[in-house]
Amino acid sequence: MTTVVSQDLLPVVVRQDTAVVVTRESGETVVVRQSAAPAVVVTRGIPGPAGPLGPPGPAGGATLIPVGATPLSGHSAVALGADGALQPADCTQAAHRGAVLGVVANAYAAGADAVVSNNIPLEHAGWSWAVGPVFLGAAGVLTQALPVGAKFSQVVGHAVSATRVLIDVQPPVNIA
Repeated sequence: MTTVVSQDLLPVVVRQDTAVVVTRESGETVVVRQSAAPAVVVTRGIPGPAGPLGPPGPAGGATLIPVGATPLSGHSAVALGADGALQPADCTQAAHRGAVLGVVANAYAAGADAVVSNNIPLEHAGWSWAVGPVFLGAAGVLTQALPVGAKFSQVVGHAVSATRVLIDVQPPVNIA
C-alpha cells in the first residue's frame, strides 16, 4: 500500500509496482511482498478547460420572475399574483397584503422575466423624495403619502436622498 500526502497544487502521480499482503498463519502475522501489475494512481487531477459562460443573472438581492398579463412600469413595486406571475402591487387591493416582493428597476412586457429587487439601493433622476420612509401606493407607484382607499400600509424602502431609495420591503400593516 502507498500513502501520499501532498499540499502541492499540482497533480500528484504515484506509481506502484508491488503489493503487500498481510496474513495470519498459526497465530503469527506474515507480511509478503508480491509483484503486482504496475498501477498508476492520480490523486489530484489536472483542471480541464473552462466551460462556456452562461447567461448573466440578476444582481445580488434580485430574483427573476415572469410578468403576468399586465406590463410593469420601471421603478414600481410588484406583487406575486395567485397565478404565480408578477403584477403591479397595490395597497388598495386586499389580495396584495403579504404578496409584495420588491421593486423592478426597468419596465417589462407581459410574459417577460422581470428582475425583482429587494435590499438594494435604487436611484432615479426623476425622483424628488424627502428623506424618510417610502410606501407602496396604488398600481405599483412608490409614494410617501398613502392614497385614499388604502387597505394596508407597507414600507417598501427608505429615501436617503431626493433621488435614492434603499429598497427594503417590510411587512404590511392593516388599516382599520
